[in-house]
Amino acid sequence: MSHDLDEALEYLLEEEGGWSNHPADTGGATMYGVTQGTYNSFRKSAGRPQQSVRKITKEEAKEIYNSLYWEASGCHKLPWPISYLTFDAAVNSGPVRAAQWTQSGLGVKADGKVGPATVSAANQAIDQADASKLLGIMDSRVTFLARLVQQKPSQSAFLLGWWRRTQRVLARALTADIGE
Repeated sequence: MSHDLDEALEYLLEEEGGWSNHPADTGGATMYGVTQGTYNSFRKSAGRPQQSVRKITKEEAKEIYNSLYWEASGCHKLPWPISYLTFDAAVNSGPVRAAQWTQSGLGVKADGKVGPATVSAANQAIDQADASKLLGIMDSRVTFLARLVQQKPSQSAFLLGWWRRTQRVLARALTADIGE
């Protein structure tokens, strides 16, 4: 697992916090942002008995985040901080959608599969310090969240928190030390 994942995960855990079981959250009970359903699947695939997600260790959470979100959304191929923007979006909205937002922001075909064209566009954006590409990635995400609340009014309880989170994530990305 990479240094970039470690840094992204540190930021992500700040955003996700600890235990939550908000009645309007369609994900249900979560710990470190991992839902009970995801944790059950992870433990089953590892041959471990099911248990409450409240008992998840940070190491288990890291394994889940690495395989189901970091690698699944192609973050391991992308330069920092584009990898971070994509990762945070993958955790909130799924890896394919996050990859599509990244591709859209970078101006490449948004097929949800991070391949050579996406990686090249991401590297070019970082090499040219093109902040507009980072803004484009986040624009797709914010637009989706606003539409989600229109379609599912029960999720409006989370909109302000999502908005603030996207702003913090973008601020971290725009102030990142590129090329470390």
